[in-house]
Amino acid sequence: SVTRAEDVLATVVREQWGRLVALLLARYRRLDLVEDALGDAVEAAARTWARDGIPDNPAGWLSTAASRRVLDRLRAESMAARTAPLLVVEQHSRVPEGVKVADSTVVEDDLLRLVLMCTHPALAPEVAAALALRLVLGVSTADVARLFLVSEATMAARITRGKRKVVAAGIPFAIPTRTELPSRLDTVGQVAYLAFTAGYAAGSGGDLMRTALAGEAIR
Repeated sequence: SVTRAEDVLATVVREQWGRLVALLLARYRRLDLVEDALGDAVEAAARTWARDGIPDNPAGWLSTAASRRVLDRLRAESMAARTAPLLVVEQHSRVPEGVKVADSTVVEDDLLRLVLMCTHPALAPEVAAALALRLVLGVSTADVARLFLVSEATMAARITRGKRKVVAAGIPFAIPTRTELPSRLDTVGQVAYLAFTAGYAAGSGGDLMRTALAGEAIR
């Protein structure tokens, strides 16, 4: 039914968003494309699943749909620039299932890896924290704005500028080394604190508390 499809999609987005972003970033290294492509995939799922039924692997469906959108954008960029294709064969850049984005001896948790990626020192701490909340943990822009006591429009512009800076400056989405970790811990701590707040006192939606988000922050 339509309601069940909506419920399944909402659950997958809430629980798998960070890991889907991690997989797509590992393949394509293009922050500017990944989030848009995944958002498009979620919109397509909302239409398709209600009509055709829920797929056996909902998260895999979203990953495949988002990958196709990224590839379409890369090919369009290549054609527009009249250069050699930016992507020759998709499997050359794919990270096989089960392969970690980075050395697990430094950081073992997949979600924490993504938060650390967002806290690059080239970004102001408040921008890095906002990016991590929105991109990795899936907190809505409106709720991120509430956490920082600014308007939604201000926060949307801040997040957009942060993503543009990542792309324009060529900031690598890579796990920091052991010597780089200490400089990022304060921002990571802020992300965890704000994520707990967003879960414990949800600012939007029907749930008074988002236990999964609050529990993830504690973990």
